[in-house]
Amino acid sequence: MKICGLDLSMNGSGLVSFELDNNLDIISTDYLGFIQVKKHCSKQIIHYRKKDFDHRYHISAMMTEKITEFVKGSDYLAIEDYAFGAKGNTFDIGEFIGQIKMSLFKAGYKVRLYDPNSIKKFATGKGNSDKISMYLAFKKDTEIKPDLSSYPVPSKGSGAAPTSDIVDAYYIARLLRVEILLRKGLISASQLSEEEISIFNRTTKSRPVNLLDTEFLKK
Repeated sequence: MKICGLDLSMNGSGLVSFELDNNLDIISTDYLGFIQVKKHCSKQIIHYRKKDFDHRYHISAMMTEKITEFVKGSDYLAIEDYAFGAKGNTFDIGEFIGQIKMSLFKAGYKVRLYDPNSIKKFATGKGNSDKISMYLAFKKDTEIKPDLSSYPVPSKGSGAAPTSDIVDAYYIARLLRVEILLRKGLISASQLSEEEISIFNRTTKSRPVNLLDTEFLKK
């Protein structure tokens, strides 16, 4: 089975995939990112310059193509949902992320949306964690994970590209794997931490049904 976690951003999306065996243990992992600083580019980190594109729509088209190629063959995808308290070019952000979501939906993938607080809580135990805390949790993580040692270490709460994008995507994929394990009966809620249980039981005004009672988005 292949699953992917996607942290989508206009300035630099991060993606992480897991290959899972029949017990849903992680066999291998891969990642993809985008960055505007050439010295940090690699086989898995695509360098691009905004000035080389006539319009942000052309950047979106390029990223959508690369993202679609990366997730090809996935059984499940998980995407970080919108942060409704976000500031900035929110209409542009919504348009960009919505285009990618719709492309993946039309392609027939099973998609899960996780809110940012749940992803942070899964990674660190706290729903208000910053990018430094996320990175420190990643460093301590003993699961099979991407090797990010050649990329910048986050030194401020807003993070460092492409490292923070990949770390976020990693935990999105990890959370997705736990949800699939629960749904398939390979683990029970009693094996989860209190923080993890609260993620799956969480409801909000905009999402009144908890995760396990909400079907994956699919065509």
